[in-house]
Amino acid sequence: MSSTEVDTLMEMGFPRNRAEKALAVTNHNGVQVAMDWLFAHNEDPDIDEPYQAPKGHTLGDVATAPSTEEASEEAQATEDGSTISQPKSLKCEDCGKLLKAELDVQAHAARTGHQNFSESTEEIKPLTEEEKRAQKIRVEELMKQRRAEKAEQQRKEMVEKEKKRREQGKSISSMKDK
Repeated sequence: MSSTEVDTLMEMGFPRNRAEKALAVTNHNGVQVAMDWLFAHNEDPDIDEPYQAPKGHTLGDVATAPSTEEASEEAQATEDGSTISQPKSLKCEDCGKLLKAELDVQAHAARTGHQNFSESTEEIKPLTEEEKRAQKIRVEELMKQRRAEKAEQQRKEMVEKEKKRREQGKSISSMKDK
């Protein structure tokens, strides 16, 4: 937290606690934004309470991630009585693929060019042994297909190079004849 921003808000007449809270809540986006927040929330009953950052777990953080039983019990109640579940994965809005962690999102975005991602409460279920075998077979088939395509492309390139070499040889011999 920038002490100059806090000092600026204090010079405007706001107590230190409110200034620090306003800056934290507005993600330190500047004195003007914090001051606007203070004016908008001046009558809040908890305005003078110290700011505490929301606690939660980070997706992909194994050390703090709750077990599946804890996660299902960890729904939060809102003011209207509905519940909000904790996000369990990230979802690509372009193709619908579920991803476990931020690194997976970055890799997926780099591979596909997709940019629209959101948090999802859907849980990524581990593959069964049968699904693993089927996926392994599918990947091996794709690899064989790509190798065959690459070999075919290389063969075509070699044929084209040979044609060009022969044409150049003919043109050189015709120039020598002239």
